Amino acid sequence: MPARPDDLEPPILHLSIPVADLERSRRFYLDQLGSRPGRRTEAFADVFFFGCQLTLQARPDEVGGPPGVRHFGVTLDAGAWSRLVGALGAAGVAVVSGPTTRHAGTPFEETKISLADPDGHVIELKTYVDPSTALAGPPG
Repeated sequence: MPARPDDLEPPILHLSIPVADLERSRRFYLDQLGSRPGRRTEAFADVFFFGCQLTLQARPDEVGGPPGVRHFGVTLDAGAWSRLVGALGAAGVAVVSGPTTRHAGTPFEETKISLADPDGHVIELKTYVDPSTALAGPPG
């Protein structure tokens, strides 16, 4: 049987996205979202976004499209989620939607907020009352 992705040592998810202004986008992920810096050239910059190697590609002609359908994000514990959302609000980062809560009062309760980076890439920040339900699916 092939190895499952969670059996690999150490798994690092990698995502590459186009950006119009490499330094502006890099600063957003570092300063607003607390990412750690990685490799950097004139063509790209890596940032470590909650364990994901996010590569910001200087490709201004590829930026755009309808917001929100394609998105990425992270699930945080309630305390970390509240602190990050509070810091983003204090910094004046524009919210695309939320916060909203679904399945309130059940083990599947989740709260999320969406924001956009400088190039319109939508980032969803979530928290679950019971994190084990994140992959279980909502009730019938």
